[in-house]
Amino acid sequence: MQKKPTFYLFGVYGTEQTSFFQELEKLQVDTFCDIRLRRGMRGKKYAYVNSSYLQNKLAAMSIAYVHFKELAPNQDIRQLQQAADKKGNMKKSEREVLSRDFILAYEQISFLSNTIRPIQGSVENLFDGYLQFAEAGSAFIAKATGVPQYSTGFWQPDQPLCMSIMRGKIRFRYESASLAVTIPYVGLAPHMPHVIPAGSLIRVSLARWWRPADSQEMQEERCYLQLSGWFPKDST
Repeated sequence: MQKKPTFYLFGVYGTEQTSFFQELEKLQVDTFCDIRLRRGMRGKKYAYVNSSYLQNKLAAMSIAYVHFKELAPNQDIRQLQQAADKKGNMKKSEREVLSRDFILAYEQISFLSNTIRPIQGSVENLFDGYLQFAEAGSAFIAKATGVPQYSTGFWQPDQPLCMSIMRGKIRFRYESASLAVTIPYVGLAPHMPHVIPAGSLIRVSLARWWRPADSQEMQEERCYLQLSGWFPKDST
C-alpha cells in the first residue's frame, strides 16, 4: 500500500537560517511547497528564504521545490489581516496568529478553488445554453425552450460586469459585441464593486418560476437569471 504523504506547515518569522533548514532535514522533507505570492523578503534577516537562495539551498539538500502561487491569499484577504494588525497595533514580523477573518476568508476561497468547475466565457454559455434574452435586457429560462438540470452555478465571464442602480436595486450589466444583459444582484454583501473584472468568480442562480400578477394565463412563466455573489479574479 502506498504511504500517504505527510504535510508540515512552515513560517519564516521567528526563525534563523540554521534552525530553519535543520528542521527540514529532521522531518525528512522531500518536497518544499512555496505558497507565497511574492517570494522575496525585505532586509537581511530573512534573506535565506528569498526565492533564488532558497531554491539553491534546497537543491543542495536534495529537496524538490514547487511554487503554488494560486494558493496564496489574494489582496482582499491580505487586507483583512492588515486591518486586524492595525487594530491590534501589531507588526507583521511580530504576529504569532492570524485573524479569524483572514482564516475564514482563505478557507472559503481554498474550498471553492478545489471543488467547483465554473462556466467560462459568454453569458450565453450559462445553464446549458438554455437562457433566453429579452429586448429589455433580462435573461431567463422558459419551459418551452428547455430547462437545465440545475438552478445555481459559478461563472467566470469574458467581459467585466458594470454596476447600475435601477429602481433602488443593484444590477450588473454584461456587454459583448453581440449581446447586452442586465442581471439583478440578490446577494447579502453590504458593498459590491462598481465593476466586477472579467475572469472573476461569480455565483449565479435562477429565480423561482414567475409571471406578472396582472398578465394573462397564456403568458409563460419564467425563471430569471440573477447574481448572488462574487470572488476576486486572483482568488481562484
